[in-house]
Parts: sequence; C-alpha cells; structure tokens
Amino acid sequence: MRMVCEIITAEPAGGSAAIPYATFERVYKYLANADGNVADSRVNNALEYLEKESEKTSGMVMPRHFEHPDCPPLQ
Repeated sequence: MRMVCEIITAEPAGGSAAIPYATFERVYKYLANADGNVADSRVNNALEYLEKESEKTSGMVMPRHFEHPDCPPLQ
C-alpha cells in the first residue's frame, strides 16, 4: 500500500504520499479481495482505524497512518 500511495499521490517526491481515504479504501479492498487470504474483519478493522486517522488530516491517508503500531495489520 505504501507503493500505491507513492504512485497515486499528487504530492511531490519525498512528500507524505497522501491519498484520499476513499481511494485508499477502494484499492485496499480490491487488493485484499484479490489476495483471497485477508479476512473481512481484518480489512474492516484497518479501514475503521484509517478512516478515523484520515479525519485528522483532511480526509487523506498516508503511509505513516497504516505503518503506525496502533494500526491493525493490513494483511
């Protein structure tokens, strides 16, 4: 997901790689479903946490959010 953020972000290289929460949610759900080994509960827990975090940053998700120790694991 870090690479996804870095590819999709509109920020310059070296920035926070922020992307809109809605975009993160769509891509993450797609990839988790394609993987087939990520439980729905894990996806929902991570997204719930990230949605709350994104509210603190104008609706944007950054790698620092999902790499934080408090974030439920994405996989």
